[in-house]
Amino acid sequence: MKDIFILIVDDQVSIRQMITGILRREGYTNLHHAENGKLATQVLQKEKVNLIILDWDMPVMTGVEVLEWIEGNEQNVDMIKLMLTARATKENVLEAMGFGANNYIVKPFSPNTLLNKIEILLKDFSQEIESQ
Repeated sequence: MKDIFILIVDDQVSIRQMITGILRREGYTNLHHAENGKLATQVLQKEKVNLIILDWDMPVMTGVEVLEWIEGNEQNVDMIKLMLTARATKENVLEAMGFGANNYIVKPFSPNTLLNKIEILLKDFSQEIESQ
């Protein structure tokens, strides 16, 4: 599962680089980036993305708008969607989940938090595929 296609979407270069470093150290190799939601949708139209790590507040197109776009596109139905954002209220979490996020991490976060959430999501996802 370490070769899955992961799309990291955040307008802050430092966050994209940090996430990339964390995932590379863990053995993930197929890592791609987008600096805003619009660029993310362009990648999603061309590639089979297995996991998207998505910031909420970005210029051009927000993370929630990307979630809405994903939900309207059948080719992305099997994608795992992880929101990674500074928005920390219960209402924000519920809103993101309502738009299709599978899980939610609040910034700042630890590498272990990110890796644990991804591991749980991938385990659930692989079990779901096996049961189909």
